[in-house]
Amino acid sequence: MVMIPRVMIIIAARSLTGPAKGVFQLLTHVDANEAVCHLFAFRSNGREPSLFLDAARASNIQVTLLNQQGKSYLSLMRQAADEVRSRHIDIVQTHGFKPSVIGLYLKYRCRIPWICFMHGTTAENIKVRLYDFINNCSQLFADRVMLVARAQRRKIFGGKNRQRVRVLHNAIETGSPVRLSGNGATPDGVTGTGRLVVAVGRLSPEKGFDLLIDAFAEAVSLLPDIRLIIVGDGQERDNLQVLANGHRLAGRIYFAGYTETPGDYMTRADLIVLPSRSEGIPNVALEAMALAKPVVATRVGGTPEVIRHQREGLLVPPEKSAALAAAMVELLENKPLAEKLAANGFERVCRHFSPQRRTARIVDTYHELVASPKNS
Repeated sequence: MVMIPRVMIIIAARSLTGPAKGVFQLLTHVDANEAVCHLFAFRSNGREPSLFLDAARASNIQVTLLNQQGKSYLSLMRQAADEVRSRHIDIVQTHGFKPSVIGLYLKYRCRIPWICFMHGTTAENIKVRLYDFINNCSQLFADRVMLVARAQRRKIFGGKNRQRVRVLHNAIETGSPVRLSGNGATPDGVTGTGRLVVAVGRLSPEKGFDLLIDAFAEAVSLLPDIRLIIVGDGQERDNLQVLANGHRLAGRIYFAGYTETPGDYMTRADLIVLPSRSEGIPNVALEAMALAKPVVATRVGGTPEVIRHQREGLLVPPEKSAALAAAMVELLENKPLAEKLAANGFERVCRHFSPQRRTARIVDTYHELVASPKNS
């Protein structure tokens, strides 16, 4: 009789982040006859991750919260170990620094295999860089490490070990790739004439929105009718607004802020741009391709593993605002090329980035580990 693995999935997320989307995809597509998954997140000092929980409820996904008081992880470890015993968990799967600490503990305390998902790093401040370094060290003890891009192999310790360290690209639902409000209303900032450029992401330094604003200022001099909407929030928002004002782009750039329904903007875009300085696998690229939208992106991280230059989009070097501007102008001016790349992008995500394919690989890993738990 084939054993059905029981898996504890732990994620540190307060909203529907990229890693959270991947976990929700897995839980939506996994067959209960192949694996039984239990999702855990955190309540920190009485504060619940309300946006994350709302997204889970919308997908009919049950979440159990581990309660953290103060900064110590000791209570979290004990709670997690109790859950492992009461639910007869066979495997722990983690997403993020805090879950990795707990996963490492459970591996040795409860003697179960640990799968550590590494979604890429942000390096936005010293604290995050320290967490990333500790996480990089701790993953050496995981039975399996799942990377989102081949480019990550050179950044993690032991990344050349192809038995223990696997690459599992993100996936996308082509039928409903992005969340929409569904009320039919036109979102703020969209109304107006001219072609619309949209960029979506956290407003932090590695996302390169300052480069996008510089590039947009160059593009406007050639295409006076274009407008830019930046969807997202973060530590760089004030600086970006100052930069936009310095280019005298008031009225041409709209900062939409954070939204749970970025599709309201992406579906109306003539062009979607990813100006990142670093990436794992950008979900926004997959979402844009699934919407059959033309894409301009920087050639960083795993982005070239998704978008092939001049086949599904245009790739430019990072930190080169002039090259970014030229690529934007080219796709906005050359409609046949933009349509061809967009169609190619849609075909590529349908063939190579399906949730079913990704789920099957994860489930295969579960069965591999329960069949040989000491295989690391």
